[in-house]
Amino acid sequence: MASLSFYVFIAFASSFFVWLSEYGTTRKDKSFLLFVGFLFIFLPSALRYGVGTDFFSYIEIAEHSNFQFRHEYLFSLISSILNFLELHPQWSIAIMAMIFFFTVFLCLPDKNPLLLFLPIVLLLWFDSFNAVRQVIAIGFSLLACKNYLNNNIVRFTFFIIIGALFHKSILLLLPLGYMALIPLPRLVQEHILPVLAVLFLCLLYFKADVLFPATEQLLIYGGFERYAAYFHSAKHFVPRTAGTSLMVAVKLLFCAYVILSSKYLIQDNIRNKLLIYITLCFAASSVLASQIIILGRAQMIFLAGPIWAVYILYSLKAHANLNKQVSLLFILLLCAAFVKDSLGIPTDGRNPMRNPYQSVLLL
Repeated sequence: MASLSFYVFIAFASSFFVWLSEYGTTRKDKSFLLFVGFLFIFLPSALRYGVGTDFFSYIEIAEHSNFQFRHEYLFSLISSILNFLELHPQWSIAIMAMIFFFTVFLCLPDKNPLLLFLPIVLLLWFDSFNAVRQVIAIGFSLLACKNYLNNNIVRFTFFIIIGALFHKSILLLLPLGYMALIPLPRLVQEHILPVLAVLFLCLLYFKADVLFPATEQLLIYGGFERYAAYFHSAKHFVPRTAGTSLMVAVKLLFCAYVILSSKYLIQDNIRNKLLIYITLCFAASSVLASQIIILGRAQMIFLAGPIWAVYILYSLKAHANLNKQVSLLFILLLCAAFVKDSLGIPTDGRNPMRNPYQSVLLL
């Protein structure tokens, strides 16, 4: 219970100062309050010891210069520099935490920053204890999406590439970004495609047991026997727990609402098409990840979509009251899931190693 209280307090304290920054009278006041909020969330992440499934794996990487990640050159470079300087391995944990939260705070808008910050903390803070490289890449994807929404496609591409130097999976967002630039007839992009997308998600959620064998056969016929094995091998499947199934349904419903709001999102900003595309991919991968172990982290690639969607929906003028209620309800459910995850209960044979929280300062 002590760790649960600690995690909830840190999330609340950091979020409080982010919220308070909106009411700073000068730029200096806002920056100071954001810095305090940054310290509240950064220091526990940087000073943790033995917290997170992959903690000791990253400590081992920091201790040995022979670890190299193919194409993820920036992460490998930072690890090599730390090893060359013979710094304590804990510096690796601290620097990675600093990079992630620095990108997060760069994303925060001046208006309603809490509505963006809170979903990030609730969805990604605990993952930053485990999937360190991928979460940093997601941080850069959030920053890339911010620039895309401001119609800066060059910076979008730049930040995605930087993120890929930590985890190359984030490159999947590049084609989605360029696809969203393709103009479509208004009827198609605002009415036909959203309905088809939601129908596809319903089919995927309720009839996955039919779709998986069909997908397996298509992959075999296409010569991709290696990937077809993922759709029938028992070692890749896990039964849904009640909590997992509930959160999948919650995410799916929220994503469906975002997709069905395409008309108003696109009318508000044509670049919101990217968020719709990413949100669709996130919803589909969430359903698949609930049944296929190997896709467990695939949904994380597309987290920028629903995170930014929460913020955009809340500010949308069309159906303003309903949009705000949906956004706040989704955040509330994420809060409940965060409290549950704070307990660090092992699932599917894997221990998240969050409880108890330990600091390197107390060793």
